[in-house]
Amino acid sequence: MRIAVASALFTVVLAGTRSVELPAGVPGSVREFREKHPYVARAIGSRRSVAVRASTSDDDDVSDDFLKALREANNGGTLYLPKGSTYIIGKPLDLTFLNDVHVNLDGEIKFTNDTAYWQKHAFRHPFQNSIMFWKWGGNNTRIYGGGTLNGNGQRFWNEFSGLEILDPSNTYLRPILFYAENATNLSVEGIHMKDSPCWTTFIVTCEHGRGGAAVVEVEKKPEADLMPSQACLVQGHRLYGPVQQSEGAAQEHGLLRLAQRRARFGRARLGRHWR
Repeated sequence: MRIAVASALFTVVLAGTRSVELPAGVPGSVREFREKHPYVARAIGSRRSVAVRASTSDDDDVSDDFLKALREANNGGTLYLPKGSTYIIGKPLDLTFLNDVHVNLDGEIKFTNDTAYWQKHAFRHPFQNSIMFWKWGGNNTRIYGGGTLNGNGQRFWNEFSGLEILDPSNTYLRPILFYAENATNLSVEGIHMKDSPCWTTFIVTCEHGRGGAAVVEVEKKPEADLMPSQACLVQGHRLYGPVQQSEGAAQEHGLLRLAQRRARFGRARLGRHWR
């Protein structure tokens, strides 16, 4: 089994639009989700804690500091990102070296929206010609907290308007918010994943991963294109939400059921993972 979902609970919230009729009891906002499924903060415990300076503005890129802090926290430490602090990431980060590290995210990690830079320098994967802000990997990595991963996607959505992601001639690429490859025992819990320029997650050839109480939010603006395939709720072993047959074409809303403890979201979204 490449990745098993153990007591997983994810939801996607489409802020600003309620065109999708959710099943009874399914939260329709981040607030409703947090009220129904509160994230219980972890204690850092005896692990050594490592800090990184926060950004002072949206132009204050702390990518190098963030990478240095993760190297320091590697092999038994915890990188602590406190509430009220924002960390601007403006460079691609290769985090595949990680081993026995925790990231306690209670603040916000926010990516820059320099579309030309990211299209030139982001990591790439051949599946659907995907690009990524960063890549996580290694062994025994836990990412948890009540904080936010902010993809800052509005500019990407605006500039992509009218194009189709599955069009082989499309050259306007948008980064995926969270990408992991060849990771073992990767855990993501509680994190609010917000406004990814493209797909929110992409997990490739990983083993023994788990996620819990994580929220994915897409804030729909009038001039932005929406990524309907992100709109889903995984609760236990079931996936609810609108299913996109092909971007730019008609959308079909329905229910997908996860069977036999599998969480296959479909090739249009995740490729060969969550097996």
